[in-house]
Amino acid sequence: MRVQSVRATTIGLTMALSLMACAAPSEDSRFASDARITSEVQAAVIRRLNTDAVNIDVETRDSVVTLSGFVDGERERQIALDAAFKAAGVKKVIDRLSIKRGGADAKELRPVEDDVF
Repeated sequence: MRVQSVRATTIGLTMALSLMACAAPSEDSRFASDARITSEVQAAVIRRLNTDAVNIDVETRDSVVTLSGFVDGERERQIALDAAFKAAGVKKVIDRLSIKRGGADAKELRPVEDDVF
């Protein structure tokens, strides 16, 4: 009788733990997903801007992508934002990019407001 009780308890606990694991993604799986999104966005930005010299940082947390750094103009900014939006699994993109005035050698920078898309 005691063996059956222990066995039933073990089966019940195993089922409960399995259901809990299925119900919410683990921290490791969220981190892996964020890392995949970051890599995908970085690759897409480099590919779409057609250069290896990109001064854009990409951070992802809970599928929310934040772009920061410097771009040469509004066109580059839009290309980077579009690449981030189109990455699989992205929920939202936060724009913290700054546009350089006068090109790549400019010293004066104009930060773009924190736009959330």
